[in-house]
Amino acid sequence: MRIIAGKYGGRRLPASISGSTRPTSDRVREALGSALAARSAFDSAVVLDLFAGTGALGLEALSRGARRVVAVENNPQALRGILANVRELGVGADLTSIKLDLLKSPAAACKRLGELDVGRFTLVFADPPYAELPGLAPLLDALVRNHLCAKHVLFCVEHASTTQFEAPSTLSICGSYRYGDTSVTLLARSLQMGEGDDPSMQESLPPGRRPSAAVYAGSFDPITNGHVAIIRSGLVAFDRIIVAVLTNTNKKPLFSVDERVEMIGDAIGGDLRVEIDRFEHGLLVDYARSKSVRVVLRGLRAVGDFEHELQMANMNRHLGPGIETVFIMANDYFYVSSTLIKEAAALGGDLHGMVPELVERKLREKFGR
Repeated sequence: MRIIAGKYGGRRLPASISGSTRPTSDRVREALGSALAARSAFDSAVVLDLFAGTGALGLEALSRGARRVVAVENNPQALRGILANVRELGVGADLTSIKLDLLKSPAAACKRLGELDVGRFTLVFADPPYAELPGLAPLLDALVRNHLCAKHVLFCVEHASTTQFEAPSTLSICGSYRYGDTSVTLLARSLQMGEGDDPSMQESLPPGRRPSAAVYAGSFDPITNGHVAIIRSGLVAFDRIIVAVLTNTNKKPLFSVDERVEMIGDAIGGDLRVEIDRFEHGLLVDYARSKSVRVVLRGLRAVGDFEHELQMANMNRHLGPGIETVFIMANDYFYVSSTLIKEAAALGGDLHGMVPELVERKLREKFGR
């Protein structure tokens, strides 16, 4: 058995596997790790590894960026194996292992976990003996009700593919993966309306009517009249629009960040309701929270945009509960995109009416046409 990825990737775990322990295979850990990494679930996570066995899932999480792991086992031999694996990787300060019967009394188990004072768990692995799967739901329910988990906690339940996990009312299924005879069900808290809101986003606002605002993020390389139309339409619904220019992008921009900011400023004509900012790295939902904004504004040009935008909106809703996405149709500019504009400019095409005048002039200068 080995660590799949991260800073300890490829390192072997020396602990032997007892006959009563059913470790998660390397193949399943690799696939599950990729799925969780795509959700940024490992980043600075506080992990609870229930029925930990060899501790491989928790150690994999540490390797991929988790901050702290609590590994729970009731089998003394398995606990000794966890300690051996921890010593091998030298992560004794980051992983705490405890002996605990999880299913006998969920209330007692929660009390013991609460005494550890490691903070609220953000990622929970649960791999019980398959025969004891029905007893898992009350335990997970108790973890939620006893406030041991963060609001945005993600639960990963491993079970036989022939069995369906019945989630408690406090949790909702948000994903399911099958790997041969093994399946993994992902669950998140069933948040009540508004529960995901960050109170600090309201506390910083002045009394009376709260001004509405939205973040409109993009590379804007360059800004087009379609973008301008989205901003103008957004100002009908919101008091303020923050245009966030992506500076750290996989694309190779034609214009520098300063040039893009200049062109956006010119296009919106100094409208004080529009703030132009730079968005350098991280999640868009985190940027929105830093600006005390709860709405992400997106433009839809045609039916082809909808599927991708829907996926993005739902991912953002998962990553930042309380932050919603509002779509605005591009109207007459449904065929205009920055990519097409640059291609047309490179070939000497007529851009009049599709981009602001300053953008048209700068494109001509870039391509010498």
